Amino acid sequence: MSPRWHVAPRGIADRSPTMATYYQYTPGQLNADELAKLHALPDDALLTAQEAAEVLRIKYTTLAWYRCNGGGPAFVRVGPKVIRYRMGDLRAYVTTGG
Repeated sequence: MSPRWHVAPRGIADRSPTMATYYQYTPGQLNADELAKLHALPDDALLTAQEAAEVLRIKYTTLAWYRCNGGGPAFVRVGPKVIRYRMGDLRAYVTTGG
């Protein structure tokens, strides 16, 4: 069974405006200065999943889906429930076209 929740169903805006906004990308909580500081980090710096999503300009849930189903940037499991992304891996993912 193919997961279809990450693709907005046709006509979702007419049926449910709340769900329509769920499927749209909205920038996170970081302002331009904070995002510039993230981009200036060295390649071996570890970022949280939320920060990595901001750098890639995708939703956190999309990044989590990539992590579970494959196809996203490489990640590091620091603890049993702690996921981090190396800045160098995020840069490589962007340059290779994801």
